[in-house]
Amino acid sequence: MRWFIDNMIGYWVLLLAISLSAAGLIYVFWLKEHMF
Repeated sequence: MRWFIDNMIGYWVLLLAISLSAAGLIYVFWLKEHMF
């Protein structure tokens, strides 16, 4: 059971990191388009 909980936390952290990096990339591209 402990392993399962650790696995779920790791999965959610990974998901959060991926979504944050994707949002950051989109934001940077959008900013570049509107700056120049």
